[in-house]
Order: sequence, then C-alpha cells, then structure tokens
Amino acid sequence: MHFKLIGQVPKFDPSRPLQCGHVNSPELTSMMKGNQYTAREAEVPWMVALLYARNHLYFAGGSLIAPDVVLTATSITEKLNEDQLVVRAGEWDLLTKQEQGKHEDVPIRKIVRHIAFNRTTGANNVALLFLKRPLDLTHHINLICLPPSNRNFIYNRCIVSGWGKKNLEDNAYMNVQKKIYVPLVDRSSCQRQLKGFLGASFHLDNSLMCAGGEIGKDSCKGDGGSPLACPLQSDPYRYEQVGIVNYGLGCGSAVPAVYTDVSKMRPWIDYQIQENAFAYQQLNAEDGEKLRSEYLRNL
Repeated sequence: MHFKLIGQVPKFDPSRPLQCGHVNSPELTSMMKGNQYTAREAEVPWMVALLYARNHLYFAGGSLIAPDVVLTATSITEKLNEDQLVVRAGEWDLLTKQEQGKHEDVPIRKIVRHIAFNRTTGANNVALLFLKRPLDLTHHINLICLPPSNRNFIYNRCIVSGWGKKNLEDNAYMNVQKKIYVPLVDRSSCQRQLKGFLGASFHLDNSLMCAGGEIGKDSCKGDGGSPLACPLQSDPYRYEQVGIVNYGLGCGSAVPAVYTDVSKMRPWIDYQIQENAFAYQQLNAEDGEKLRSEYLRNL
C-alpha cells in the first residue's frame, strides 16, 4: 500500500487551547491517499500503541486519558509487568520515522488492573497504565474525554482505532493506524445476536457494551485495549471514549463486537487516578485546587 503525504502538520501553538477529544481536521494533519479505513497522521491524537520493551514491537492499543495515564484492557496486560511494556504516543505509521509529528516512547511506572476482571465473560476488562513521566500535550498527542454515565452520542459515527489486523487471516498487524466507523448496538439486540453463536445461556455482563455488526468494519486481533470513541450530539467534532476493545466473533462479521463500557468503569477509573496518578498528586503545589479541577475535567 502506498500513501501520498500532502501538506504539513503545523507546529504546536501554545496560545491555542487544547481540549480533550478533538479529532484533528485535515488542515492540522498530513493528508494521505490510501485505504479508506486508515487515519490521517495526527487525526486521532489520543491513540497510543503498546509495545514490548525488549524489541519495541506493537502488540495492543490504548488511549491517553491524562498526561501520565493510559486506559487499556486487563486481558492484554495481565501476563506482563511494568518493565516489559512501553507506551508510544503520537504514532501513525509503525514502520517509518518520517512522520511530521514525532512520537514519544514512555516507560510504565505502574499497572493497575481491575480485580474483578473475568476472562471467561470479559467482564470488567479495564486497566490503567501510569507513566514514569507526563507527556507534553500537542496537537498530535492529546487526551480523549471520558463520558459520564448518561450522554447523548451520534451513535452511527463512532470510531475505533488501532494497528490490529484488518482481517483475521492476515499475517501481520497494520502498519498505518486504522480508523473505522462503527455504530453502537443496543444491549438487547447484541445479546440476542451473540446468543445465536454462543448459546442460549450467554449473558452480556453489565460492564460490557456492543458496537459494529457491519461486514468488513470492525476491530480485530491486535486491537485489544484500543478506544471506541463517539462524537457528542452537542459538538460533533468532539469525541468521548465510550468503549475499550474487548472481544468479538472473528473480525468484520455481521455480529457486533463486545467492548468494555467506559461509563460503567468511570468510578473505578476516577478512584485509581486519584490514588496513583503522579500528575494528580503534583497538583498540591501553588494553584493546586484550580489545577486539580482543570485536570479532572479532562478525565
């Protein structure tokens, strides 16, 4: 696959305020021609790649929810310790260093996994990676917003991103970041469809949600931990992360894929960040209360 880059990513302007959840417009990204399922460089600035520390090979995804905190899944981190992982932010093409926005690799200080994770059902499949240093936020490295328990989204324009396989039978993961539009699917419809394949006793846990079900448009192997983000009805250019890639029946089938419901995990996420985030703890300095409220508004 060949891509043509057009234009340049402008330098970060500190006078222009950054807000969580904004996809970058074509004017702020490198334009490319290629597969319709790939993102432009810097288009999805909250997306991070999880790499093995020993060889820097990609194996899973995550999202930046605070300058020093990545949201991902327990299922893809449970057999690894902090020294075995590296977070890469600002990445687009895994096989080149020629991007106009430089990526940053940061080691992990602490991994916190949900103690109620159930590998059989996929319940509570969420984890937080606390970085050894906060990332500097720019237009190609930025935060994704997290939703409250009730939010009105544009349900048919949600995006799942990552570097996982396009098709299950592919030999390798994608090198250029994917961005695929998928619709959210209501719980009753999803459970009914999954029961048809997994048996009448199947129950979709309350911590889970569904999206997809359109042929050829799906997350796939290697996308575990990656974000599912939806635009707000009140501001369609601003996204909040509603899901975390969890599991599915193959890739790109007519049956929806299952995601961890971020709104259901929000109390756990907030508690763990207040207990463990370095950046949060540093907000006890001057202007601490003001900074703390601004920091938490980005979560």
